[in-house]
Amino acid sequence: MNSLLPPNATSFERSVEQVTKADMSSPIRFLWNYEKCPTELLYVLAITLDVDEWDERWSDEFKRKTLQEAYLVHSRKGTPDAVRRILRNAGYDEIVIQEGLNGGLRDGSIQRNGLTYYGEEMAFAKYIIWLTKTITAEQARQVRRLLDDAAPLHCELVGLNFTEALILRNGTIYRDGTYNRGTA
Repeated sequence: MNSLLPPNATSFERSVEQVTKADMSSPIRFLWNYEKCPTELLYVLAITLDVDEWDERWSDEFKRKTLQEAYLVHSRKGTPDAVRRILRNAGYDEIVIQEGLNGGLRDGSIQRNGLTYYGEEMAFAKYIIWLTKTITAEQARQVRRLLDDAAPLHCELVGLNFTEALILRNGTIYRDGTYNRGTA
């Protein structure tokens, strides 16, 4: 019998070991390798590597890619690169980060185009994320959670925008709160 318990273990400890015994047929060194770790134990590696967002519904390939980039995300936390990586790993493709929004006054001197943040002259710590695909309201909440973990603490997200529309406003589709209109 393969046991990790010492020879003086009690019968209770041996019983608990039998009930909770996992398949440890893989060498221990594989448990730390995102490429060779058994699929059913990837979540343990994710916990160990402090992965911010994990979903058991993800594909095996997607889980392993997230684990591969976990170190890079954590070593560069607070940088635009970390924000891009963590959102890409969560399935949001490429993004554009608009940093240091130019503050403007509503005096007619700046064209209203959705790219200007009004109300403050110094909006250097504010940013907008531009996504390439439409997201649901639930996905917007997930993106905000991820950004809370990855973005610099002194920065403030003022918008999640996307350039691709999933539905058109044509009077035949009713809003039920699932999708937003170009911003989340």
